[in-house]
Amino acid sequence: MKILVSNDDGINSVGIDVIAKYANDWGEITVISPQSQQTASGKGLTFHKPIRLEKTFTVSGIPAFSFNTVPADSVIIFQHLKGRPDAVLSGLNAGENTSIHSILTSGTCAVAMEAGMKNIPSFAFSIDTPEMYFHSNQIPGNIDLAGKLSIQIAKKFIELVDNQFWQDVIFVNINFPDNLNEETEIVLAEPETYKYNN
Repeated sequence: MKILVSNDDGINSVGIDVIAKYANDWGEITVISPQSQQTASGKGLTFHKPIRLEKTFTVSGIPAFSFNTVPADSVIIFQHLKGRPDAVLSGLNAGENTSIHSILTSGTCAVAMEAGMKNIPSFAFSIDTPEMYFHSNQIPGNIDLAGKLSIQIAKKFIELVDNQFWQDVIFVNINFPDNLNEETEIVLAEPETYKYNN
């Protein structure tokens, strides 16, 4: 199982580190993330300048690659390095992506969208976070539980759905509340057009 782990918060975010940590037991992970914060970069790709790739590590020391352009480029970089991924895990994003506006704006969702358009099973994970943390490398709340649940959810989808699902669905968008705990209810919800009031 070849897994791409990416995000839009940058290689030094705790969100990508926790996803990589739990995904490491699932398959062969390759972490490829922007060098710096790319929140709200949307579904862009880079055709106008060279993409510079650098070997590095996540904050806990997991081997990784960082690059100098937009998040969705990580899917193309992975394909050049390793071929087609079996799954793409993007996040864990600081801040929810629950509206059409935020989904189309989000670099985290853009990674999953780019892969999903190629019929690759893809997931975007986000956790509701106070806005003061949007551009920091910290995420308050139960980030470890969110990372653990992210991988459990992705595994279940991969196990339980057939290939036709990934022909019909571009990506699975998962959002955790900031007060996440073991008793948090799972809800299937349609996105609003624009974000609700905080």
